[in-house]
Amino acid sequence: MKKRKMLSFILMGLFLLQSALPVAASEPLTEEESLIAELNQGDTLELLFFGKTIWNDEEKYEDLKDIISEMLLEFLINTGAADEETQSEEIKDLIEYAYEIGISEDVFSIAADSVGVDYQSYQDAVQKVFRSQALKNLDEEFLLLEAGGIPELTLMYKDEWYGERTDDSRIALASSILEVLEGMGQETKGYNGNTLAQAINDRYDEDAGDSVLYLALDILQEEDYYYTMISGVMACLGDIE
Repeated sequence: MKKRKMLSFILMGLFLLQSALPVAASEPLTEEESLIAELNQGDTLELLFFGKTIWNDEEKYEDLKDIISEMLLEFLINTGAADEETQSEEIKDLIEYAYEIGISEDVFSIAADSVGVDYQSYQDAVQKVFRSQALKNLDEEFLLLEAGGIPELTLMYKDEWYGERTDDSRIALASSILEVLEGMGQETKGYNGNTLAQAINDRYDEDAGDSVLYLALDILQEEDYYYTMISGVMACLGDIE
């Protein structure tokens, strides 16, 4: 339990939402809500938002790789995707190797994909349930994050950033990040959608292993605000269990 608390400390106190979530009605969970509940029960939700830079930040967070690997293994065992003989060191080595060869993805997806888990269903659930909860709660911060596509951008990496997207589509995504920051009263350092999208392209051309949102905020020298935004996403999803 202490190790989980150590990891959760990364997010603590960074996104102070003023309005309390209403008590959920006692009705069956949807398929997507059930997936979010699985993540919440295993304290695993936040790992969908951790890419290469956070994984390597053991200077700031001691034993972070070991903690993440143990949490991922426990989740995979509890969901029947991995057997009891699997070691957390195997998960750690797998993620290390993935980032060394230039994989651009979050730690959860790397681990899940290695054992045949459909990680895309979890990513889709985050976006769908967040949208539903934001519209249901009508919380100002949640609605701002949803309008800016932040849940999608926390989960979008190199393959999705390029894919079949046009330059105009990437510029629109970059512009949405700037609009959310402006809505939160943050500086955008003179960037516009075009210049920010090009800077993200440059990072991915250098084999960056982080999400679009993380790279954008790092470029804007607002890296710490990444935790603020993912804390907001997690707060919206936290009562699904």
